Amino acid sequence: MIIRGHEHLGRLSTDELVSELLKQRAVLQAAEASREEMRARVHAMEQQYGMHSSEVAAALNRGDLQETEDVTDWLIDFATLRDLDAD
Repeated sequence: MIIRGHEHLGRLSTDELVSELLKQRAVLQAAEASREEMRARVHAMEQQYGMHSSEVAAALNRGDLQETEDVTDWLIDFATLRDLDAD
């Protein structure tokens, strides 16, 4: 059986196709869980520092905020979410 849009899977039996689709669903669910974890971390940092993530770079440039590992991780999470949301 070949499903339109999934030609790369070739000819699979129904059981093989179901197995492959379940694997793909698991990957998508894991990616969404990871995205939600990033959102939670970003929100926690915004609450902790009392500023929106979009303000962090300017605060660092002014010297109002120190660049720590946590702040760097915050910026990475924020940028990753912004890029994912743009897709």
